[in-house]
Amino acid sequence: MEQPKWDESALPASDAVANSMYGGAQDLFQQPMAPAMPAMPTMPAPVAHAGPPLPATGLPEGWTMEQWQYYGQQWLDSQKEE
Repeated sequence: MEQPKWDESALPASDAVANSMYGGAQDLFQQPMAPAMPAMPTMPAPVAHAGPPLPATGLPEGWTMEQWQYYGQQWLDSQKEE
């Protein structure tokens, strides 16, 4: 029994399109690039709670600015009562 002879042109190894560096997707690589997306609008910086103005003597001893922002008004009010 005679084996069928391969059609060399039908073998994947001879498929020039599939074996190109584009792998058959050459049309995709030759399309013009899509325009760049516009830059996202900048969001305003969140407004931090600044707290009350600092006393002339500066922060109370041992306090951080973060503590002052949240509890400074209570401290000022307590100083008025004394």
